[in-house]
Amino acid sequence: MAEELKIVGPFPTAAEAQDSAKDAAATRLKMISRLRRWADDRSKTAIGPFGLGVQMISRSATRPVLSVGLLLLLAFAWEAQAQKVHVAVPDKNIDFSKYKTYSWSPIGAVAHPMLAADVVGSIEAQMKAKGLQLVASNPDLIVKVYGSVDQESTAYSNDPLYGATGGIPPFDPSLSGPMLVGTWGNTTVTIHKGELVIDLLDPAAKKLVWRAMGQDNLDAHNKNKLLDQVNDMITKMFRDYPPK
Repeated sequence: MAEELKIVGPFPTAAEAQDSAKDAAATRLKMISRLRRWADDRSKTAIGPFGLGVQMISRSATRPVLSVGLLLLLAFAWEAQAQKVHVAVPDKNIDFSKYKTYSWSPIGAVAHPMLAADVVGSIEAQMKAKGLQLVASNPDLIVKVYGSVDQESTAYSNDPLYGATGGIPPFDPSLSGPMLVGTWGNTTVTIHKGELVIDLLDPAAKKLVWRAMGQDNLDAHNKNKLLDQVNDMITKMFRDYPPK
């Protein structure tokens, strides 16, 4: 229930209000003076989030505030760049309009069951938005998901669903290497820390037709932030689906 807002007295006189305003103005001046000294003291040694020196030399009351704003802007840019998303399509000639339905590959035991459920729900929402229907049998596509929050793990690469692809392609952490080239045989693939991989496979052709990879500095200790990070990553992965 919302708390009722009550206004109670006694109310200040005009003289008291004027004195209060003067005190507030004096406080603001003190804060500006402190901020100016803070900026001047660090003008030669400040280091930005990218390891670059940030000059904050200023002699006015407003410049130090701009310098602090610059630091905050760089910090946000650093956080934004931490998340990487890459989508790969091994066969550019595939007509994705023929894929109308999908099913999930069985998901085994997971270290973060609530996060896994959220990932499944987020992917299903994206698939539905793209016009794909979840079915119990005979799907046009099968969804497989790999991920790790705070440690590396491995999976066998000789999954029969990837038979025509030559096994599960490596989860390249640089998101730019030869992810979908070659035959990997009977070996393992590594799921890297902070990585999420979504594969769409054609079960009839037994090959990988679409892969989205994302990597971020996931905050395993903040559940709300973790969910936001993963959901944002999945949204970016499906932004340009189907590929053209």
